[in-house]
Amino acid sequence: MDDYDIRSVWIVRPNDDARNSIDRIGVRVDRCIQGDGAPDRWAIRSGDHMVLGWNRHWEFEPQPSNRDDAFYALFRFDTLDDACAFARGEDVEQAHG
Repeated sequence: MDDYDIRSVWIVRPNDDARNSIDRIGVRVDRCIQGDGAPDRWAIRSGDHMVLGWNRHWEFEPQPSNRDDAFYALFRFDTLDDACAFARGEDVEQAHG
């Protein structure tokens, strides 16, 4: 799917048989604009300041000043399609990190 028109949020409902770490009723897939001019990335978030990582665990998302490269590698997705598929519990190959 072309993501250039998507500004911020998608709501994704996980599959009923999704892995145990994706037990939210719905999640947001948010565009994360990169300040250094790099391509935008995507985060899977819930309404309680939690973010889903490639390890399929939810963790509290720290303020931007408290994030490092390891955080971004674990909690950001390169494409909207990958983030939406992962949020639904589908297997997605990690292309970065």
